[in-house]
Amino acid sequence: MTEQDLKSLTVKIDLMADTLEDLDGRIARLDDAIRGNGRTGVITRLAVLDRRVDSSEAFINEFRSIRRWVLLGIAAMLGTLMWSVIEWYVASNP
Repeated sequence: MTEQDLKSLTVKIDLMADTLEDLDGRIARLDDAIRGNGRTGVITRLAVLDRRVDSSEAFINEFRSIRRWVLLGIAAMLGTLMWSVIEWYVASNP
């Protein structure tokens, strides 16, 4: 090997070392983001958001159920009102 080849290999090795250091930094940042590193991590945030979605879906289902009961109550009140009107009409017109 010539001296030029050695210099070329040295430059390539330096570039590879820099690339490895850059990748190591990126991996460390990703690890910090996932684990949290003193803050809420990505996985914890996703779990919290998942619980919020579940509770929102439960609230929507409960609201639909309440709406059904309210509509049934209104229908029952209208039926009672109509029955009272019919009884009054029949009683006042013999």
